[in-house]
Amino acid sequence: WRNECYEIRTKFSQTPFFKVERSATPLLGLPQYGVHINGYVAKSDTDKALWIQRRSKTKQTYPNKLDSFVGGGHSEGLGILETAVKELEEEAGLVLTDDMRLQPCGSVSFLHMSDRGLHPQTEFVFDLKLPESFKPANKDGEVDDFVLVTPKELLELVLTEDYKTTSVPIALDWLIRHGELTVQSHPDISHTLAEIHKPLHNLYL
Repeated sequence: WRNECYEIRTKFSQTPFFKVERSATPLLGLPQYGVHINGYVAKSDTDKALWIQRRSKTKQTYPNKLDSFVGGGHSEGLGILETAVKELEEEAGLVLTDDMRLQPCGSVSFLHMSDRGLHPQTEFVFDLKLPESFKPANKDGEVDDFVLVTPKELLELVLTEDYKTTSVPIALDWLIRHGELTVQSHPDISHTLAEIHKPLHNLYL
């Protein structure tokens, strides 16, 4: 157990019906919400690189896997923006300044099955443009390393087992929104978009 609870609702705008220990939500197939932040560097519109992390070997889930720059579950008592700010400070050692802006980019949603159960996940996504001089520094012991990758390298990595399965949709979403993955390079892009934007609320009507 995590000693951390998720609030359960069928739509995020609803008042929660009840709360459940975080680790139990996949056992029950309950909807789960989280936050992911894409921290990237852009010398120009066509010259970008994305920070990704290597999860700690001691993490309870997906140890030692590559993952989004910053991400975390949405626990009880916190708003989405509060969660994003908290995770930024804990995972990357970053306190936002006036010249840094978290850009809300909607959400991705998907259904995943693991040995821990069923994961109907909705992840609220933010982009954060970072200065070239920035170097992440983990504070909570949950990240072993950070690496700066090009869009091409990111696409290659998400196709391997080294990348955290439930973070692949966030990476694909960033690549599509930034024009790095297009219908010319990926003719099935409409299928990919549908797969990372599942209408999960329909499961609980």
